Amino acid sequence: MPSVFSPLNIDRLRRAYLRSTRGLSLVELMVTVAIAAVLLAVAAPNLMGTGDAKSSESAARKLGADAQYARAEAVRRAKPVLLCARTSTSTNTCTTSPSTTAWATNGWLVCYDLAGDGACDTTNTTADPNPMRVQDALKTGVTFTGPGSTVIFSATGSTAAAVTFTATKGKSKIYTWVTSITASGTIIVRQTSGS
Repeated sequence: MPSVFSPLNIDRLRRAYLRSTRGLSLVELMVTVAIAAVLLAVAAPNLMGTGDAKSSESAARKLGADAQYARAEAVRRAKPVLLCARTSTSTNTCTTSPSTTAWATNGWLVCYDLAGDGACDTTNTTADPNPMRVQDALKTGVTFTGPGSTVIFSATGSTAAAVTFTATKGKSKIYTWVTSITASGTIIVRQTSGS
């Protein structure tokens, strides 16, 4: 009777081991790829909406942060500070009566108004730049609407009237974020649809 460790048995064991560690067969590989494709097809629509939700949320939060900054500066300076739509993407001046979409297509400014005339002051120095903040035009695909006027924060942080900005994006599912500024100056950013 041959030994378990005879050269013949060792050769058989080696061949059996090599056969079992060769890798995947073509059928096993095709089944794995098919399962991955089905999982991706199920998950892809949800992943696409995530980008839309983030784009509209980002636009609303940027405006909310700039509104908070404008309000804080108005109180700190004890003078009016403006949040206004830019005249164009190449200028840093406020448009006097913006279209509701100018906020997205041209961007917006935060600037001080020491003269109290409803326009950005031209006294721009290195120590006290004006405009204080400049927001460029938003990414395409985000529908962003704002008021047809400049938002003026008074020295107490209040505004003349409540205003609402809306950021929307989406194809199969619409994601809407709203930035509201109350007359008392409270700023609220919240999602209203697409959650």
